Amino acid sequence: MQRVGGVFILAVYRLSEESEKSLEAVDLENIHLVDMLQQLVSGLGYKCSTCELAWNQWSRHCYFQSEKQMTWQQGLKFCLKKDASLLKVSKMQELQFVQRMLTASSKVYAGERVFANYWIGLMYHQDVKGWVWTDGTTFSSNIFKLQATEGCVYFKKDTINVQSCTRWNYVICKKASRFGLD
Repeated sequence: MQRVGGVFILAVYRLSEESEKSLEAVDLENIHLVDMLQQLVSGLGYKCSTCELAWNQWSRHCYFQSEKQMTWQQGLKFCLKKDASLLKVSKMQELQFVQRMLTASSKVYAGERVFANYWIGLMYHQDVKGWVWTDGTTFSSNIFKLQATEGCVYFKKDTINVQSCTRWNYVICKKASRFGLD
């Protein structure tokens, strides 16, 4: 009898994990639908713009989360191979979208939601004594603040942090969405 109970508990646990994955997929789809609705209402609708499979769309851009961890420099090359760049956040609404995207893609382990670190395209440059995006523009602190004076920037859930660029994190790539069908 004890064996049957253990099998039942394992089956319930597996169903719970599957339900959690399904819920995460529904959450991400809900984020997409809310963003699409907001853009349609504001006149910035999707009007034939598309993103490739596994990319998330917001406004006129596509966002990709890597499945493997890498250094910041490797992340830069990874995104370039995808005809994209490491994420540059241009406005508060975009930051909020990315934070929702990261929350929706987080994993649940032992009943607790675990959030991963994701590199973005912001690095401290000693020669200019400031933060510079990968496109060469200087960082403006009107969206978020940074206290450190070295390293690279990463997102984790709804926090923005700095650490050594040689640490291993996931990456977020960004590129313009395509229009029409190829």
